[in-house]
Amino acid sequence: MTSPESEIKSKTIALATNAFEAFCDDIAGMFGIDMKCTNTGVSTETPKGLSQKFKKLAAITFIKSEGILNGTFNIIFDQAGLFALAGIIIMLPKQKILEDIKRGSAKDAEAIADTIKECGNLLVGSWDRVFREEMEGHGHFLQSQTFIGNPWDKPDEKIGISETEQFQFVSFQMTIDDYPPFSCGAFFPEQIFIPKPQEPPQSASAGEEKPQEAVIQEVIPETDIKTETPAAVEKPVEEKVPEQTIENQEQPIASEVKTEDVEDEVCEPASGPVSETIKKMIELPPQTKEGLPVLRMCAKDIMQRQVLFGSPDDSVQQALAKMQQAQTSYMLIGSNSTAEGIVSTYDLASAVSIYLKPAFTKWHRPEDDATLQIKVKWVMTKPVKTLKPETSIASVMETMCQTGLRCMPVSAANGKIEGLITVYDILRALLKNDVIISSGDSLQPTA
Repeated sequence: MTSPESEIKSKTIALATNAFEAFCDDIAGMFGIDMKCTNTGVSTETPKGLSQKFKKLAAITFIKSEGILNGTFNIIFDQAGLFALAGIIIMLPKQKILEDIKRGSAKDAEAIADTIKECGNLLVGSWDRVFREEMEGHGHFLQSQTFIGNPWDKPDEKIGISETEQFQFVSFQMTIDDYPPFSCGAFFPEQIFIPKPQEPPQSASAGEEKPQEAVIQEVIPETDIKTETPAAVEKPVEEKVPEQTIENQEQPIASEVKTEDVEDEVCEPASGPVSETIKKMIELPPQTKEGLPVLRMCAKDIMQRQVLFGSPDDSVQQALAKMQQAQTSYMLIGSNSTAEGIVSTYDLASAVSIYLKPAFTKWHRPEDDATLQIKVKWVMTKPVKTLKPETSIASVMETMCQTGLRCMPVSAANGKIEGLITVYDILRALLKNDVIISSGDSLQPTA
């Protein structure tokens, strides 16, 4: 008769294959790639043995488990794996990914640490889903930290594992499209398989709803390469989130889907300082406006000529990744330079479940992850109101004030998009032309 410990170990090793396959399916579906994995064996290893399999850089995700599995285990990717996955997620050019796979350094890995940790979050989500469905008594998985580098020199200091510790290692080989295959695996300390005595469930206080525990730490990770999971917060009072309209389109972006290097206009609310400045200029007397040459400039003179396009079938997560890479806060939806709609980073952040915010991860549910896969065609603003290249800046400003829009594409006579103008492009034009913007009501050109 097998012991409970042996049964748990056997079930965990079997589910590891299902979990890695689910992760491959999730990444393949998100980014439109072909990703597969193959189980290459199970062995009892020590850090010295793993150092022979993962000789260069490695990314190790620490996963805290509660329930039948009680403790912390690790998932490891080799150098090729960490650079291939991160490169796919942030959509680096193929040649850059191949170069990093061969010659990437610790410094190169540090530069994409956020993405590697985000990949760990996605990995934990896939694993948790499989174990919830197929292992009775599973509690939840939570990513606690990520290590990037060479862990085998003093592993007790770097990853908290003694040089003589033994663990069960389930190894895999993964492939992504025609990139070189890479190695990964999960290693479990023996004590994690020891059943934890079950405690009787505690009933919630009268009138208090018991929230569900968190599954992932956050949607877009912090910048530290190695970071502890923040403590859970007390349950907040539920707030009703208002529907988003054109008028409040440019409220600050939600923190849980923050993107690096996004232009500042994402934080400009409809009633912010830039918008108020434009309103004041529109209200100026005609003779004062005539003294501001910038208002006689045309849209084509200040528009951004590099315009990002996306597909209506892109997911929210894909759209955010594209916008981050392009360092822009707006993306037109369509093809062949014809816009069917437009989205901002705020539109995308507003589409994501509130329980993906770091402050609310304690009540995260698996179905909250699905909001990341909402297609942008359900989020975008349409139809798109465009400007002609010859439209004066004064007219652009009046239109923005009347409609509440903070970004307007510029289209040619044939309907093709040639550029776009944001409120910040107008502000930059004002500053470039030495317009004094005072804290009071007066705006005037310098002498």
